[in-house]
Amino acid sequence: MGRGRAYRRGAGARGGKRSGGSGSGERHGEYTTFEQRSPKFEAYYRGQGIVPDEEWDTFIESMRTPLPTTFRITSGKPTARQLLDAMNKIYLPFLSNVQFEGEKVTPPRQLEWYPEGLGWHLDVRKNVLRKSPEFKRFQQFLVHETEVGSISRQEAVSMLPPLFLDVRPEHLVLDLCAAPGSKTAQLIEAIHSPLTSSPDAFDPMPLGVVVANDSDTKRAHMLVHQAQRLPSPSLCVTNVDASNMANIQVAWKGEQPSDPICQRELKYDRVLADVPCSGDATLRKNLSIWKDWTPMNGTGLHALQLRILIRGLMLLRPGGRLVYSTCSLNPIENEAVVAAALRHFQGDVTVFDASSMLPALKRRPGMTSWKVAPGRGAHLFSASSKTEKEKTADSDAQPPVHTQPEQHNEQDQQAEQDRPETTTPLPRIPWIDSWDALEAVDADLASRTPKSLWPQGDEETLHLERCIRVYPHMQNTGGFFVCVLEKKPKTPEESASMAPGMSRAMDAITKDLLAAEQDESSANGNKDYHNTNNAPGAGSVNDHANATETSTRTKRPSEESEHEAKRVKPDAPKEAAQDGQDSQDSQNASSNPSKVPDVVPVDKHRADREAKRRGNSDAPIGAGGMPYREDPFVYVHPMNPEIQSCVQWFGLHNFPVANLLVRNPERVPLRSVYLTSNTVRAIVAGGGPGAGVHPTLNPLKIRLLNCGVKVFGRQESVSKSTQAPNAMAVNGDAALRRENVSSTLACRWRVVSDSLYSMRPYLHDKIVLKATLSDLAFFIREYYPVLEKIPGSVGEFLRGAEMGSYVLDIQPSEHDGHKLSVALSYPVWRSMASANLMLDKQEKSALSFRLFDTDLSDPDGQRQFSANPQQRKQNKEKSESGDNVKQRDPLGSDSKENVIATADDLAKAQANVANPQSNVDQ
Repeated sequence: MGRGRAYRRGAGARGGKRSGGSGSGERHGEYTTFEQRSPKFEAYYRGQGIVPDEEWDTFIESMRTPLPTTFRITSGKPTARQLLDAMNKIYLPFLSNVQFEGEKVTPPRQLEWYPEGLGWHLDVRKNVLRKSPEFKRFQQFLVHETEVGSISRQEAVSMLPPLFLDVRPEHLVLDLCAAPGSKTAQLIEAIHSPLTSSPDAFDPMPLGVVVANDSDTKRAHMLVHQAQRLPSPSLCVTNVDASNMANIQVAWKGEQPSDPICQRELKYDRVLADVPCSGDATLRKNLSIWKDWTPMNGTGLHALQLRILIRGLMLLRPGGRLVYSTCSLNPIENEAVVAAALRHFQGDVTVFDASSMLPALKRRPGMTSWKVAPGRGAHLFSASSKTEKEKTADSDAQPPVHTQPEQHNEQDQQAEQDRPETTTPLPRIPWIDSWDALEAVDADLASRTPKSLWPQGDEETLHLERCIRVYPHMQNTGGFFVCVLEKKPKTPEESASMAPGMSRAMDAITKDLLAAEQDESSANGNKDYHNTNNAPGAGSVNDHANATETSTRTKRPSEESEHEAKRVKPDAPKEAAQDGQDSQDSQNASSNPSKVPDVVPVDKHRADREAKRRGNSDAPIGAGGMPYREDPFVYVHPMNPEIQSCVQWFGLHNFPVANLLVRNPERVPLRSVYLTSNTVRAIVAGGGPGAGVHPTLNPLKIRLLNCGVKVFGRQESVSKSTQAPNAMAVNGDAALRRENVSSTLACRWRVVSDSLYSMRPYLHDKIVLKATLSDLAFFIREYYPVLEKIPGSVGEFLRGAEMGSYVLDIQPSEHDGHKLSVALSYPVWRSMASANLMLDKQEKSALSFRLFDTDLSDPDGQRQFSANPQQRKQNKEKSESGDNVKQRDPLGSDSKENVIATADDLAKAQANVANPQSNVDQ
């Protein structure tokens, strides 16, 4: 068996899902070398028999080869069709006959199993990408489009779980372990534009919701940035322990007009449980696992994975679907977890046969038998040897390769004799046949080991063969495990999606409240709406719903019990346990070892949490007993003067004005206004009265970090003579002139470019400028051109228009031989003497290359983009605020730093940037 040699920088973190390393497998620091060989890994998995013996050499060699680059085009954006055309008509012909150092280079190809041809595979060495002019140009295209969110760099097998989940626009979707967010982005795309690349299929306000959760606060904030690749009013980002995610109450109304509004426990239509795992299927990119791998990596995570899976199934509605996935090869983390969960639900949950889904994907069935090595130590070999002797004679005489020695034949023995003397023998693995056998040899270890690690003999009855295993040597991918589970339907009401009823409840509440406000205004005169403590969707939603609230109301976080559960990170805080029947189920399950692990470690961090709680009495207590310091989520009253100025200026029609939200204790629009869907509003505004500055309880129970999409930003317009490099660094006279100019604005708010996917259907034609591709080329080329220089009908319109925010609708047209086949929309700000396309420098550059194959905004026509997310954030803020100081990009197009970064890498870098929604209105 051959050996590989790997090169890495420094010492990387261990694991897959929770790995801190980059997706490319590189590490920072000095280069070191080590062998891509782990005797423990080889002995363990040969013993498990995960692949046939005749495939083992091919399998292990594939694990030692670099992982190809894979990416997918973001669906639901108008850029999707443009990028598909660019790939098929420009880059594929351009790269098909490239030679490097005398060898032909393989061009990119589509992933045959990914819908609509949106997934792509590129198996090219990095030195080719950097030195070949053709591939260097393609590399810059990928990096640039990834930065602006039109392309997502994602490992091929990581794209599978959302596809097997079969998400539809009306589904309530929960992603339990969402960070860094590549799969979450797929889920968002699915509810807006299910499995299509056509811009016409984009639904700006679907009934469905994606609740993306992660227990780590930094990773959860990273998730917020990743999700902004496709801004959505139907997204919530939460920060709780997935294994203890609390039940929440939401308002719900039946189909009949006479049906009352009641409170119901939220159940999801789809749940994704891509759980923390050992990550040993990612050896092709996480090279440090070769050195660090032990069987204990997977055994120690089994209990946590099972708790997360059981909690996810509890939150799933009858008739719903859950996908459990890991980037691990270990059956202890895969089939053993699924089998234990199926036994827990006693027939209410089954494994769905997904063999007809994605037929082009090569896969292997799940395992129905496996071995368990629960610990290490010489004493465990006594139990292992005793068992082997009972099964076969002369077990101790076997060679040191302990890979199911009872199955060795003459060919195996001959192969062992022919092994070169320089090859290190594989170590013995202390397989233990049962939990009882473990207890006999090590009672202390047995008390800490779940019984669910071992097969129980019912694995074929549970149809574990319907699970899906993907191995690297089958289609040149990473390894992966997927299992699709379905919950059996019950009554028609329980088995139906809750989203329509939640939306009906919000519509009814808004209608009733506005009618009541109108009657009160008629009786008492005009009412002051500047302070919106009683805004629809805030406390008043709950006041209305509480009149018909059912007796199944949830407890406060302080009243809820906590699971004494094992943690992956020893310093991770505990989260609130579920209440009601789920808590009772968990307690019963804990006392029944056939259902869940009988492991109840001591909570070593309760004292720390209590100390933090006492030291932060000013902050309300959220899930897990920890202070919740987020700014409040408050829905603004529709009659608020600032909101009404936006309604009138933009001519909003059929627009859900009651769903506009702000993030500040004053509860009024200050700098930013966000839009959510009705179903998100039902979640945010539910749960009853909140605590502190938080008007409702649900955000505290699920530790809500972010929701909705920013639609309006406050624009303080000034003349060119009073502009300053820093808007805050102006003297008193300049500030006064700035305020005088701003006071003349009919509406001080501009529509944000990221929100146009959701906002465009609601905008009136009076602020929409019909333009051509030539007009767009002019605005890309010119930065704040004076009104007299703007050509054509667009210039004529702007010269006669008031100062304010407008939208440029680019119609299908041609310019200098370049053809636009789909309509595009971008925001424009008309100031006193000039106008500007409200896109940051990087987005302008990507747009220009996409349409004109050059950057019209740069004199040299070179790409302009920054790998520094903080710099890009500052540039974007400067562009949108009208700052006329031109920023030089720190990275030129020829920089060696311009490597293809994964979406996960970009998100990890962005984790250091503050949450854009939090504190933005202060």
